[in-house]
Amino acid sequence: MNISVNNTMPVAEISLQQQRLALRAQMANQRQVIVLQLGPEQTESAQLYPRSKIMRFLTQRPELMKKLLNLVIGASFIKSMHPVLTIVKFLHSSAKPRG
Repeated sequence: MNISVNNTMPVAEISLQQQRLALRAQMANQRQVIVLQLGPEQTESAQLYPRSKIMRFLTQRPELMKKLLNLVIGASFIKSMHPVLTIVKFLHSSAKPRG
């Protein structure tokens, strides 16, 4: 069985070091393609807070968080949580990068 790397030479004729370098290059290229497909790079501060994808999703959509809480807990509790939601909105707005 003659497997080749990049369709150039059979694996048996390529050293392990060369195979490793070729695979690293392929992986780096794949990472660049994925980054381009995912969209523009985020600023450093946007990447730091929040780290969890779920929390990022919820903090970027406070109205959705309100609706979710309303469904789960109930409207009376939400009214008493108004100060907490105000603080969350403030933290969210302060975490946005200034530019």
